[in-house]
Order: sequence, then structure tokens, then C-alpha cells
Amino acid sequence: MKMALKRSLRLGFRFGRYLTTARVLVIGFLLLITLGTWLFTLPKSSTGEPLSLIDAAFTATSAVCVTGLTVIQAGRDLTFFGQVVLIVLIQIGGLGFVTMTTFIFILMGRRISLKERMTLQDALGESGISGIVALVRRILYMTFAIEGIGALVLSTRFIPMYGLKNGIYYSVFHAISSFCNAGFDLFGGLESTVFTNDVVINIGLMSMIILGGLGYGVMFDIMKHKSFGKFSLQTKIVLITSGALTLFGMLLIMLFDWNNPESLARENVNIWARPMAALFQSVSTRTAGMATTPQAGWSEGTRIISIILMTIGASPGSTGGGIKTTTIALVVLFIIMTIRGRDEISVFKRSISNKSAARAITIVFIYIMVILACTVLLSFETMSEGSQITGSDLLFEVVSGIATVGLSVGITPMLGTLSKITIMLIMFAGRLGPLTIALALTRVHPEENKIRYPEGRIMIG
Repeated sequence: MKMALKRSLRLGFRFGRYLTTARVLVIGFLLLITLGTWLFTLPKSSTGEPLSLIDAAFTATSAVCVTGLTVIQAGRDLTFFGQVVLIVLIQIGGLGFVTMTTFIFILMGRRISLKERMTLQDALGESGISGIVALVRRILYMTFAIEGIGALVLSTRFIPMYGLKNGIYYSVFHAISSFCNAGFDLFGGLESTVFTNDVVINIGLMSMIILGGLGYGVMFDIMKHKSFGKFSLQTKIVLITSGALTLFGMLLIMLFDWNNPESLARENVNIWARPMAALFQSVSTRTAGMATTPQAGWSEGTRIISIILMTIGASPGSTGGGIKTTTIALVVLFIIMTIRGRDEISVFKRSISNKSAARAITIVFIYIMVILACTVLLSFETMSEGSQITGSDLLFEVVSGIATVGLSVGITPMLGTLSKITIMLIMFAGRLGPLTIALALTRVHPEENKIRYPEGRIMIG
């Protein structure tokens, strides 16, 4: 008996050594997706025939990865039970599996172990474990507070439209979906001119999308210091990069589509609502996935701008995906440093290590390679089926998936099984991050870092 106990402890210890934070995240999200898939296949989740396994898995993956790409229409095809499952998966996916699990442990009164605190530290990107549980509480309080206020704002419009019961329900659902940058809605799209012209709904949704995309660390820093000069370096870079992307995106969209009768100049869209619609598109492409204008109606110029904004995405530590604002800012700063012939990156009187720049470049390269590879893979299936889907449509869909955006030109339900599986995989990789997936699948050998070889030279350029 003692020998068996010792053997079990040894096996548990060995297993624990290989259960890194990256692997915990991957396993946790996979389990959550599996549970969601099973729930969506239940007859009581659908208004008609139960969802097929592939459609249920696609919906669960999109919800957990807070993407919003969907092969169904949530408001039409899911029952109230199915919609509740959907929004719960979105909430857990937006907060993160580890954070939500810790919250459940706190509610149960369970003590958070040192190992679990270290996992939280890695998952949240903190430098130490001191006060990590208190940070989780603050994250949860802030999330529920923002979503509550957002729901209250939306209810001022939805209650008059849909009545008290449905108005409150729609307000809560869309507040959670927008703050978590998920992109799901219960209307089959917000493209109706009623929503396009509604200032309260537009401002309410955009505010929650922006806050959800900034990151909790940035929001806490703003609340604490309230002065740009006192903000941390990350907060400054996030605010400047996010603001610049949103503003220039809006201006370019207006330039390309101001008189486009399929987008900004649609019938019954007020002229004063056109800048608001352009702003909503610029904000939403940064991983939110909601739309007040049909994506298929935008010009090619706006579609290119949207693809760029989707690829960059939100900020680190947020509910959004994409390459991240700090990553692209670091790459741009590194390029500027190289052109100027400087040896290190410096901004706001702070230097940034070249190791961080190399990591940023690696992330950008991986994203681009995955996007190109998946677009080619999807094109093979669509070509073999004789589909009218264009390469531009597929590129838009792939970028939307890996950046966890959720915008689509309407081709998602038309995709074949292989294409759906491919999109599911890239949504999963996009939510966790390519490096997290790589770390989970790779066995690290620290001793290899100690080996140094003679320097070699190659020609560049």
C-alpha cells in the first residue's frame, strides 16, 4: 500500500512538472470547448433540429475564443437555454479559463495554492505573485461593473424597442458580448439602419469594446494615476497606438466609402451617422466583431483597412486578440531604430531590450505565415467545390478567425467541413496566442541556452 502511494506521488510529481502554464491554458480551453460542444448538441439548445457535431463545435470554439464567427444565427437557431450557454462561454472565454477558475475557488472559500498563484502570474503576465489573488478580484469586479453599466445604457434603447423582459435580456447579452470582444448578437447582425443611426447604442457598444480591448492593467493604471505623464510605459504605448489606429482607420474608411450606396451612403442612413458608422467599423475590427454596416458592402479599400486593423487587434491582457498593439508598436520602433543606426529601442526616456523586439517580430512572422497558409488551404476546398467565394473573402475570414474578430462577408455558413475545422483551429490558436501553443507543444531544454557557437556572418538586403 505504501509502495503504491509513493509510486502515485512520484507519477503526480512528474506530471506536475510537465504541466506548465501554457499547457494548463490549452487543456483548460479544450475542456471548456468540449463541454460547450456537448451542450450545443442537446435538443433543448436548438429551436429546430439539434446542431450537428461540427456546427456545435464551431459555435463553442467561437464563443470560448470570443471570436464571433458563426455558422448559425444565435437569436433564431438557439433556444433561451442555448443562448445562456453561449453567453456563459463568452464570459469565461473573455475573462480567461484560469481567472474564472480562480474566481470559482474564491467563491467556494478554497485556498489558492502557491502553484496556482504562479500559474495565475504567468496567465496574467504579472511580474510577481504578491497580491495576485486580489488582482483577480479587481479584474472580476471591474468586468461586472463595466458590463453592468453598459447593460444599463443599452436598456434605455432596447426596453422601449422590445419590452421590459426582452430589453433587459438583450442589454445584458450584448453588454457581455461587446466587452468580451466576442461579436455575437441576437439580431442576426446590427446592420439595420435603426441601429446604424442610433447614437446611444453605437456609443454604448463602442465604449465597452474599447475598454475591453485596452487591457485590465491599462485600465487600473489610468484609474490610479489619472495623468498621462505618470502612466507606465505600456499604458502610454497602448493608448497612443490604439488611438492612432482607431482615428486613422475611421478617416480612411470615410475616404473610401463616404458615397458608397452599399455602406455609408445606404438608404435611410443619416448623413451625420456616416462618421459614426465609420468609427464603429474602425473600433469593431480591433477584434470586437460587431457591425452596423454589412461587411460585403464595403469597398476594397475599406476591406484592406479592415484586414490590417483585424490583424493588429487589441492590447495585451485584454479580452481581444490579434497581434496586439504593443507588438506592432515595438516592431515599428525597432524598424525606426535600425534605420537610424541605433543599437537599442528607446521611447519616453525608457529603453526596451532587443530581445522583446525579436519576440515581437517572431509573433508577427508567425501570424503572417499562418494567415497565408490557412488562406491557401481554404482556397483548395472552395475551388474543388466550384464555389463562388473569392480569395479576398477567404483572407478576410481567416484574419477574422485568427485575430478572434468575428466579422465576416457572409461566407461562414457556406464553408465546408475542412474549412470549418481550419477556422476552429486558428480561432483557438488566436485566442491563446501562437507562442502559447508552441510552448505547450515544445519541451524546453534550459541547458541548450548555455551553448554558444562562434559568430557567423551573412549578407542581408
